[in-house]
Amino acid sequence: AAVGDTNGALAAATEALALAERIGQPLACAIAERARSVADRYAGDADGAAEHAERSVRRAARHAMVEQQGHALVMQARAFEAAGRSGARDLAMEARSLGRDRSLPHLAWLAGNVLVRSGDDGAVAEVEHLAARLRARSPSGRLLEL
Repeated sequence: AAVGDTNGALAAATEALALAERIGQPLACAIAERARSVADRYAGDADGAAEHAERSVRRAARHAMVEQQGHALVMQARAFEAAGRSGARDLAMEARSLGRDRSLPHLAWLAGNVLVRSGDDGAVAEVEHLAARLRARSPSGRLLEL
């Protein structure tokens, strides 16, 4: 379901992506692709969201940006969920593995939430543990789920 100013978000994400492409900096491009994926998903375009997330995954992998790759995998999994496509669980497992291997609890938490929604009961305890750990580190005590 659409929330907020989806047209404005799409316009801003598209502009950010165009600017990142002009600059040509891989990290900026990967982040902008991910932002466009989120905007597409919130606007109800799950296929566009999956496409932009996949581009971000490929770019991040090509430039060995593991954390960005993991976040993009989560965005791709979320887009697959929104589109009712299979494969979200596999993408989330890959992202969770990256999060665990690189000691990135926020990434493991985001991926774990996708796994919980896919019916992975084993992920519930891990997600709750990671959420408590992340809340303890957060000045506001809040977590952001994209």
